Amino acid sequence: MDPKTTTIPNPLGTRFVATWPEDCSGWQVTRYEPGEAPVSADAFVDSLPSRVASSRLASFLEQPSPMAVFELDCDGLCKVVGVKLLAPMHNPTFVRQALTDRTELQELDRVHPVLMRLSDLVSYHWGSPGFLDLCEVMGFDPQTVRPRFRARFDDLAQELLRWSCTVKHGTDASWESPQGKTRQAVAWVLEMMRADAYPGPGRLDDLRQCWERTDRTLLPRFGELDRLV
Repeated sequence: MDPKTTTIPNPLGTRFVATWPEDCSGWQVTRYEPGEAPVSADAFVDSLPSRVASSRLASFLEQPSPMAVFELDCDGLCKVVGVKLLAPMHNPTFVRQALTDRTELQELDRVHPVLMRLSDLVSYHWGSPGFLDLCEVMGFDPQTVRPRFRARFDDLAQELLRWSCTVKHGTDASWESPQGKTRQAVAWVLEMMRADAYPGPGRLDDLRQCWERTDRTLLPRFGELDRLV
């Protein structure tokens, strides 16, 4: 199933099912590709015998992205975690969510090699080989969520994206820190650069106010950005 052609905004994607065979040789993981008939992530979660009930799950399922699924099936007990590729603040982020009751994310990490690789992916951006490889393994097309920018801004926007990813993964700074406030301002600038952006005067005023909180020593090409704002 190609996420770019399916009519379901949040389809069920690749499934990884871990089972413990009778010979007790350890966990075995079987990968199942999506079927020809798309199934929504919501319908899949509704079919689970012990679906977790939370507003967080509802918000997760509403995100318009395919969902890869990791299952642990042992002695009739099924535990399931979903993964989606989202782009908050324009940066790629793998978001994990428990789909069943009494499901610890770390428990499934220990069973599924792909989830362990995901946990080890500490620093990455849209072009990182490790990130792109995980997208391919889980059946995600990063181009469907990667932001698009107007041609005259694209070079600067791509540099800002790399900077934002570096700060996010490198310092893990809070939003109240100088790095965090500057990341917020950069997110506003990137929003204005998007190909689908048509900001009104009010949004531009908000950007100027947010820009005042930036630390010019942190940003590349600050003079160019300052003139642009």
